[in-house]
This record gives sequence, C-alpha cells and structure tokens, in this order.
Amino acid sequence: LKANEGILQQDPGVKALFKQAPTRHACVIGSGPSLEQNMALLNEHTRQPNPPWVIAVDTALAPLLEAGVKVDCVVSIEKKINTRWLPTEHSDNVSLVYTPVVPNNVLRAWKGPRYASFTQTDLHQTSAFFDAASCLFCGGSVVHTATDLAVRMGFAAICFWGVDLSYPNGKTHAHWPSGELGGHPTRSGHWVIDGLGQRVPSSPSFANYLAELEDQIARHPDIQFFNSSQQGAAIAGTHNLSE
Repeated sequence: LKANEGILQQDPGVKALFKQAPTRHACVIGSGPSLEQNMALLNEHTRQPNPPWVIAVDTALAPLLEAGVKVDCVVSIEKKINTRWLPTEHSDNVSLVYTPVVPNNVLRAWKGPRYASFTQTDLHQTSAFFDAASCLFCGGSVVHTATDLAVRMGFAAICFWGVDLSYPNGKTHAHWPSGELGGHPTRSGHWVIDGLGQRVPSSPSFANYLAELEDQIARHPDIQFFNSSQQGAAIAGTHNLSE
C-alpha cells in the first residue's frame, strides 16, 4: 500500500469506467482449462462486426495474446502477481483495473491506462487514497471483480469464457503448467457438477467462489449471463452460449 501511494495519487478511480459500456456485450475471461478448447471460437467471436468488449483476469492475458485475441481490459487484485503471469510488455492500449496491493513494479511497467479499484476491507480502507465510489465486489476470486466491473459499466449481456471453477481435463489452468498458479486436480477430494451434469474435480475454494458468483448473477436479473463452456462448473443463472 505504501509503495503504491504515488501511483494511487495520479491514477483515476475505476468509477471513471462506470456506465461507460462501449458495446452491448462483454466477455469476462478467466484462465480455466476450457479456455484452450474455446480459444478459436473466442477469436472468431471477438472479430465479428460490433465485437464484445473483452475483460480478462490477469493470468488469462498471456494465452489471449498468444492466440491473437484483442483484450480491452485486464483486472488484477493479487499481491502475488508478477510480470511473468501478467506480461506487461504487451499492454499498450489495454486498460488495467487493479487493487492497491498489486505489486508496484507491475503497475509501473503497465503501458496502457490504469484505474484504481478497492474493496470494502479494513486493509484497503487504510489507504490514504481509498475511494468508496471506486469499490468493486470480490467474493474471493478476481472473476467476481471482473464481473462486477462489467455490471457497473452497464453491459446488457455478459459471457464467461474459461470460468471453470474446477479442473476439467485434469488441468488447473489454461496455458500455464498445471499447478503453477495453485490448485491440484487430484488432491482436493472435492467436485462440482459441470455443464453436462457430470462430476468434475474442484476444490472447496472454487466451490465457494462458484456460490458467490451465482449470488452475484442472481442480484442482476436485468442482465443476460452466458457460459461458453460446459466442461467447467455449471453456473446457475447463465445460459449456454451455443444455444
């Protein structure tokens, strides 16, 4: 928090993006394993006329760049993030929405616009630059924060890509070596139901994130939510994109 005071002083708060949706439709992209299988479809989806606005979690940026998918915004909330997991050298014209605990070297290396966000936690409120109007929801996962950003920007439809909250195909994440970003497909002893009604390995943390995401979706009945994959956890309140 101390190291980032200079940056927080100069950067606008994320409230500057609220109600500024440039299109009707947003993609919220996680780094779950199904992203790899759906990357070609996502690439096609984002190259159509009037393409959706793409909001990616930090660890999804590398595989998206590798596949040539245009990213409009990245959301990062973790103090453990680094420039390997979030490749700042390719961040020109990409907005970054971050919390005050994201490492200073990552923020300073970012080339696109930056927007500060906060949560209503005691830690964030200790910052001299805390702004309640720029708070975003987090139920434990950056996916919640990215989703809240899309909601607050005013998109009428939001589609999840790579938001698996489980370990389909025995992997923890797309692109990254299994386990590098945490988790283990066979050790948690936990499972959730996937989009096909089958059990898929998961973790207690992922199950909690799923419940928080489903509650978040239920709070916004005016927004259409879609899920691009049936391989990961079934997310109540979403429609299957293929339908």
